[in-house]
Amino acid sequence: SAVFIHEPKNGYSGLFLELKISLDEVYKKNGQLRDLTHIQEQAEMLHRLSCKGYCAMFATGFDDAVKIVDEYLR
Repeated sequence: SAVFIHEPKNGYSGLFLELKISLDEVYKKNGQLRDLTHIQEQAEMLHRLSCKGYCAMFATGFDDAVKIVDEYLR
């Protein structure tokens, strides 16, 4: 699932979050991105959005997503 906040803030054009349940869903234990096709594609899209001026990242879990949104909207 994804969340997009179309509100320019802090030099960004908006906030885009790709929501995941846990860090393990996205990253291996060594910190590298998982080799799963959909994770790789999502990471590429987040990179493209970042290059276009958006704050774009994975959010892992509810608490992480709330923290990111709160910090962005501050």
